[in-house]
Amino acid sequence: MKVQLTTKLSRNQKVILALFALAVVTLLALGWTQMNVTASEPAALDEATLTAKSISFAQKAGLKGMPKTQKSVKMTLGEWAKLSKGGLGTDASKFGLTPTLPVFVMVMRGEVVPTAPIELPPDQPEPKYIAIVMVLNANTGAPITWGYADQGDKLPFDVP
Repeated sequence: MKVQLTTKLSRNQKVILALFALAVVTLLALGWTQMNVTASEPAALDEATLTAKSISFAQKAGLKGMPKTQKSVKMTLGEWAKLSKGGLGTDASKFGLTPTLPVFVMVMRGEVVPTAPIELPPDQPEPKYIAIVMVLNANTGAPITWGYADQGDKLPFDVP
């Protein structure tokens, strides 16, 4: 698959980025205090546990059944923010969200029907989503953010 980077974002990409930003702000506003970082962070959960949690959260967010294909990558939250062209809010560190926080990013292809309303421009029909991206705190397994992708969206990394 050939991937081309463009500087112009499609309407769907803007919607996905807006949803990502909204999810981060929502999590901060809800006070995810269980993600507070202490002087000695716990070891990251094993990949099998993180994979199971990612699938479970994805199903609650709209993944129907099991993913058809999936790929996961461990990285820091700062790396994820750069990859997704997002950022951490000014108060993120108050909730344990630091650039060095280890995260587990899992992209799952399959049938996706969002469980929450998605705001689209009035003249745009809701797209058919083909993938969901889950970002979990790798130490606790708690969800940090997630997003949906349709056929025209570029996924953060190649998924078979």
